[in-house]
Amino acid sequence: MAISVVALYKTWSGEEFVDASMASIYKHVDKIIMVHSNVSWDGTHSENTVLPVVVAWSIKNDMHGKLINLIYDTQSQPEQYAVGMNYIKNNLQCDYVMLIDTDEVWDEQDLLRSQRYLESPANRRINAFCCNLHTYVKSPFYRITPPEMCKPTVFVRSNVHELLGVRGNKVKPSLVMPDVFMHHFTLVRNNINIIKHKIQLSNIGDGGPSVNINKWLINKWDKLGADPTVSDFHISKNFERSWKGIIKITKQDLPEVFQCKDHPMIKKFEG
Repeated sequence: MAISVVALYKTWSGEEFVDASMASIYKHVDKIIMVHSNVSWDGTHSENTVLPVVVAWSIKNDMHGKLINLIYDTQSQPEQYAVGMNYIKNNLQCDYVMLIDTDEVWDEQDLLRSQRYLESPANRRINAFCCNLHTYVKSPFYRITPPEMCKPTVFVRSNVHELLGVRGNKVKPSLVMPDVFMHHFTLVRNNINIIKHKIQLSNIGDGGPSVNINKWLINKWDKLGADPTVSDFHISKNFERSWKGIIKITKQDLPEVFQCKDHPMIKKFEG
């Protein structure tokens, strides 16, 4: 039996990969809900940089009218999620909600594998499904190795109306899909100031302290790609070892959405 899935994004900044993210999931979801805020999680009032990219992309690519933009000035991750989940509950019918960020990109085979987990009768009591990560730092050609320990929640049943914990990581019972990976371009941005703010916001959203950013930039960031001995460089205190090292990959190793046409962020780092 076919299942119905609604994708849920929360946005403020992070526009670099949102077009590729939407393109990678578009044919596998019934609707895409975007909760846009002009307020960042640290209280900064600034124009949302994602919304214009989403609108431009939808004009060219949303042939089936799947995209719905909601604009609310929320000030926290739980608040943004609550807006989206409440909208879905009150206006849409679906079996699952897909939790996805603007810098997360999927391959079709991983979406098809995840669909089999969602459809399996053996998993009918599972409320949250988690995946593994291919994580990228500094460049889309620098991938964390071995894969980090984080297993984010990527699907929840539609009758789960409150995403307990960080990104629903306390929704139970949960299941890690061992052969499903998602590509997370977590610290690949247009400039270093965006990177620094992204680190601050990530740790606010996750509820944990970050490493000393200035020391991290000098001792870790500046050496990535040039010094193969650099290790243990995760941005959250007590999780440094989760990012053990990097491997340099080629364009052919990237998600398939980047193979069919040139993407600005891929071209930028290829040169």
